[in-house]
Amino acid sequence: MIYACGTVRKGRKNLPVDFADDKQLKRGESDWRVSLDGLVCLKWMDNRPVYFLANYLDPSKMETM
Repeated sequence: MIYACGTVRKGRKNLPVDFADDKQLKRGESDWRVSLDGLVCLKWMDNRPVYFLANYLDPSKMETM
């Protein structure tokens, strides 16, 4: 299996549409979803939202600094 992680555009096909609204997240907060086949889609709020896709992360074990 090839492990991958990277950013993705918000309008990308097949991304979850039920993320929290951008206005609900404050800077530094995040929201995530996991597909049935283990693909993680993470949204992290900076000045603007940043979207990540990964197939080897467990978002429930994230740490903040």
